[in-house]
Amino acid sequence: MSDPALALRLPGAVRVGEPVRIELVLGNPSDEAVELAVPGRPPAFDLTIETEDGGPVWRRLEGGAVAMALTLVRVEPGGERVFRDAWDGRGASGEPVPPGRYLVRGVLPAEGGELGAGPEPLEILPDL
Repeated sequence: MSDPALALRLPGAVRVGEPVRIELVLGNPSDEAVELAVPGRPPAFDLTIETEDGGPVWRRLEGGAVAMALTLVRVEPGGERVFRDAWDGRGASGEPVPPGRYLVRGVLPAEGGELGAGPEPLEILPDL
């Protein structure tokens, strides 16, 4: 049986101030169903945006509390479970980030260890 795989889906580029829709995809390449115990209800997952040199820009779970209750996430053979969110393109200061290249990472904490995805590139283009 193969382990579940975690991947990111996002646009390659957006304009300054546009939301970035991000999907964290838990795939099951095996021929048997996979079940993971994930904290939170709904299941908690984290997304981070970094500068190209690894500097922090945004974190989905920054300052948030995650319920200690576990949620069982089941993925059928060959299937996937998608976790979605959007980043508003703003840094910690609340201002839109400048044009440039950024990196996106995703994490799905699970009992027994976490799964990670990325980094995936994201380009913020100047406004028209």
